[in-house]
Amino acid sequence: MNQKLPELSKAEWAVMKVIWKLNKTNVREVCEELEESQHWAYNTVRTMMERLHEKGYVSTKKVGSMYFYRPRVSRREVAIAAFDSFSEKVFDGAVGPIVSYLIDQDKLSESELAEIRRLLKTKEE
Repeated sequence: MNQKLPELSKAEWAVMKVIWKLNKTNVREVCEELEESQHWAYNTVRTMMERLHEKGYVSTKKVGSMYFYRPRVSRREVAIAAFDSFSEKVFDGAVGPIVSYLIDQDKLSESELAEIRRLLKTKEE
């Protein structure tokens, strides 16, 4: 991410997940995707998508009378920024306590643990 973007609210995360999934979409399609889980009105979704545009997360293109939205940043970039922000706020930037928690609470699958072992071995070499 070239610039530091404002953090996403929980609701904005829900909308962004749909935008990342569909890649090019409009308000109606996002409403349909979120209908079961969120029950938001069309105007609520439109307002959130406009905010996401203002915050720099999505670009818009008007085709006829309809606006289409595309992600400007990848889900991975936003997730990394959110993780960095969380670890800075909660653990003063330390990630060791987070990893310890995940291991202690059995939050990692065997394949995830194997990947961590592989990464640690590579780092050590």
